[in-house]
Amino acid sequence: MDLALVVEHMEWADRRTAGSVRDLSAEVWEASLPSSYGSLAGTVEHLFATEWTWLERVSGRSPTTVGPAGGARDRARLMALWEPVWQGWREVAVGRPPAEVVPYRTSRGTPNQHTVFAACAREDPRLP
Repeated sequence: MDLALVVEHMEWADRRTAGSVRDLSAEVWEASLPSSYGSLAGTVEHLFATEWTWLERVSGRSPTTVGPAGGARDRARLMALWEPVWQGWREVAVGRPPAEVVPYRTSRGTPNQHTVFAACAREDPRLP
């Protein structure tokens, strides 16, 4: 379980995603798509919100909102918000044991727990 490698990959993938949407027109960025998040903007915002939420959880907080992006559709603002999240995950990668169990509450208030590694890798502990 190389947590640092997972964090490095997460940041690499996010930066690739950011690069691929950076120069899109506003029309394409906001265009309605038949997907779970309605548009490219919604999908990228969801990626950010997921990483922010899990970082909050492994940091001892259990957020009930989508975090600082809060519906941000401005790409530059969203990318700027991501920088401290990546930094936070890099700090987790060097300072926390991957097998450490982290208790948290879901956004609906239900108690749950994951290991630091599962939270970082978005690994579902219910799967075999």
